[in-house]
Amino acid sequence: MRLVPHTLALTLIWAGVLIAASAPAPVWLADLDAALARSRETSLPLFAVALSPESFDAFNNELDNCPSFARAASECVLVHVEASSDSLKKVFRLESAFVALVALPSGKPELVYSELPSAAAVVNDLLAVRARVYLNSAAQSASAGSDPQAIAFLQKALLLEPPYPEMTAARTALAEASERGRAKIAAADNSIAKRQYVQARQSLEKIAADYAGTDAALAASHRLFDMLKNPAVLDGLKLAGQDIAARQLFDQAKAAEAAEHLMEAATFYRKIIKDYPGTPTARDASPNYERIRAQADAEEKAYQDKMERECRSWMALADNYAAAGYLEKALDYYQRIIDAYPKTGFADIAREKMKKIR
Repeated sequence: MRLVPHTLALTLIWAGVLIAASAPAPVWLADLDAALARSRETSLPLFAVALSPESFDAFNNELDNCPSFARAASECVLVHVEASSDSLKKVFRLESAFVALVALPSGKPELVYSELPSAAAVVNDLLAVRARVYLNSAAQSASAGSDPQAIAFLQKALLLEPPYPEMTAARTALAEASERGRAKIAAADNSIAKRQYVQARQSLEKIAADYAGTDAALAASHRLFDMLKNPAVLDGLKLAGQDIAARQLFDQAKAAEAAEHLMEAATFYRKIIKDYPGTPTARDASPNYERIRAQADAEEKAYQDKMERECRSWMALADNYAAAGYLEKALDYYQRIIDAYPKTGFADIAREKMKKIR
């Protein structure tokens, strides 16, 4: 990839990762602020040169003859300005002139060249700065509680070639992140001990994903494998799955109760007890079902007592009126029994007596 001169404004090339041996189309930005913003957003170093057109062509030729530059440039931001411009000098607060520099995403100069460096030196310096950028980004991510992002930055730093002194710090930081992952495995073990198998499985799966590439991820995967071989755990997970379905019915039962549809609620509770025995929700449903059933029994008894009391009273009045010859009044009371309690034995008796009167 070549740096392309521009005599009117700052020109930025975002050099993406080479795919299928071909570079992606560059993204052009109009000013240095945009260049710095892109560098910050992507946590990548910025490489800038301020050269005369002649020197720029010579430098481009040198880059063309440096095969490893494409690899280095694939993870940095490139800027070129004409030699007479002092824009970069002002932005980076440099008093002396320079022909090239490597800056951090924050815009702070990391390396300043007073003479044109060789392409090999540029490659080496970009990689070294990039390692420090990754370490800083990893530290910030870890401080913010994002171990997955921190691990991603550290793993990028460890993939850089050739090795740099920062890699020792990267390995140390990665080991520390792995220890934090192992602490979470201990918490998952505690959940297993409490037979909270669903929570333990979810925790171990998350650790394996969040700490991918670390010893913690490997340990979490092994622990999960061993856990899922345990018949007691499998039974517990099956029961937990049943409990989820039972809990949905339980919520429907509570809603029916709130609407005072007690028989509907009792039906839901009974289904939970019958279809999902042994689940925590079934244990919760059982006393609710018994309470509703007891309430229903009490209401039924009260109804039966009231029905029998009223029917006996109306039947006696009707019989007395019939014996005394007041047939219309007798018919009225017999009809009252039939209207109020049509499907009872008292209603059947009332109908027979009405036939005899008529």
